[in-house]
Amino acid sequence: MTFEVTPSVLIPRPETELLVEAIAAEGEKLWPSGAPRAVDIGTGSGAIAATLKHLRPAWHMAAGDLSGDALAVAKSNFERLGLSVECRQGDLLKPFTGETMDILVSNPPYIPAADIEVLQPEVRDYEPRLALDGGPDGLAPYRMMMDQLSLLASIPRLIGFELGMGQAQDVAELLRSAGHWSEVYIINDFAGIERHVVGVRK
Repeated sequence: MTFEVTPSVLIPRPETELLVEAIAAEGEKLWPSGAPRAVDIGTGSGAIAATLKHLRPAWHMAAGDLSGDALAVAKSNFERLGLSVECRQGDLLKPFTGETMDILVSNPPYIPAADIEVLQPEVRDYEPRLALDGGPDGLAPYRMMMDQLSLLASIPRLIGFELGMGQAQDVAELLRSAGHWSEVYIINDFAGIERHVVGVRK
């Protein structure tokens, strides 16, 4: 699939495909003939939401982003690809307050704020800071999403996060401590780095 990108969104990267594949596979096992509601938080270009909708057409797919400019790029990509994805603007889970979310997937900002200035120039100078800055230790968005789960009508049965180098164990512990998922596991990327955390309630 081909995605338009602008300076308002991150350029999709190959390792994110592994997260999409895991969510698609786990979701198929949990809802073999159903139509769960899946939400991509911090959608950016819409690559995760679009690919999940492409792979699982029966799923009710939604995408959220704090940036209106990013959401405009995502909407354009969904329309060009002929995919039906609902879009919401707002801070992480807040736009979905009071609603059911069966699947939550997110590649949020995870770079520690102090590290942004020493990133590779092609990232530091051309990627939107809003999509990079994860707070003092890079984990602020994950903690906030865990706190915001209480806003939803129900806890997602399937959750998946992309994260930065060295963060997987901390994020996995966040999910385990929350106690909502019977299985929490880590996926390595193509370079062998712990890159994704997935939680499943069977």
